[in-house]
Amino acid sequence: PEILEALEIPFTGASSHNMHLTLDKEKTKLVASYYGIPVLRHQIFRKAEDKLIPGLNFPMIVKPIREEASIGIYQGSVVVSRKQLYAKVQAVLEKYKQPAIVEEFIEGREISVGIIGNTPDLTIFPPLEFLFPDAKSPFEKIRSYEYKWGGKKEQMIRAYLSKKTVRKLEEYTRIAYETTECRDYARMDYRLDNAGNIYFLEANYNPGIGPNTHGLNNTLTMMASFKGMSFEDLVEKIVLIANLRCHP
Repeated sequence: PEILEALEIPFTGASSHNMHLTLDKEKTKLVASYYGIPVLRHQIFRKAEDKLIPGLNFPMIVKPIREEASIGIYQGSVVVSRKQLYAKVQAVLEKYKQPAIVEEFIEGREISVGIIGNTPDLTIFPPLEFLFPDAKSPFEKIRSYEYKWGGKKEQMIRAYLSKKTVRKLEEYTRIAYETTECRDYARMDYRLDNAGNIYFLEANYNPGIGPNTHGLNNTLTMMASFKGMSFEDLVEKIVLIANLRCHP
């Protein structure tokens, strides 16, 4: 993207600025929280010796702060003790050469909401839910590396939620999209606890838009289908959206 921008060649999807911002989970959470979107309590570990702040409760999930596509998020990323926490933090620091973000882990539902367009013309797709039929515990009900790339099978279905919850998700998605300066298309990920409380996890620029054939799970394509859009419809729409942005 930076090369294309330097050469003034138009392209669809996220700008380099948007990528730099949203790839950093801490910065994205700071922006979301400032604009009233609820986020999980969390802490950044920049060194293995960092002390755990008071008030952060187990279980917790440990992730690299700047990775995508579930890289660094494994079935064993949820920890229930200080010993497990510091071992996992040390592993992240050593392997990924970046800080670890540690969030309180809540049992609940994994929800994503897709959005296309540019302000003020935005289309928000109905929420999608991820199901993990092979999970042996609530701690495994996450979009881990094993589910995305390791052969485990997750399911994507339209999320059945109350109208109030859907309205909140749509509001948070629009705000997150605009304030993190996404463009053309993106996906916002959330966690819903068993009481129905919504927590923003992260913003995903350029989410998967391939055809959902041969066992593939491309989220935005599935979300578009909830609106009656085919894969070809979605790709054409994104191209038209980007063209309008470049040539208003």
